Amino acid sequence: MDLLSNLSRPDGVFATTFTNGSYVFSAISPDGFHTKASKAEHYRTDLNNVAQQWGYVVSYEESWSGSQHRPRWTSAVYLNNIEYGRGIGGSSGSAREKAAKNALVALGVLRA
Repeated sequence: MDLLSNLSRPDGVFATTFTNGSYVFSAISPDGFHTKASKAEHYRTDLNNVAQQWGYVVSYEESWSGSQHRPRWTSAVYLNNIEYGRGIGGSSGSAREKAAKNALVALGVLRA
């Protein structure tokens, strides 16, 4: 089963195939938002899984600005040293999640 062939299914469901032959399903609602069974977002995990399948190396570059008690984190995610997404958040983790989501959109795995 090929990842790209599953992205255009009319029911809005796509599948990522892993080397062990199992599938991970995520749903995209009609309004274009990524939904899962749980409310937690796992875009970094999804990106790492896709990158591993496609043979990409994932790396992040982070910086923060503002005061120490209320920092503004900026994170950029790179696949094979090419930037695919940026995210801004109140913590390093939230900025990485947003960057990973933007990278998945840029790769065509998620809808914007």
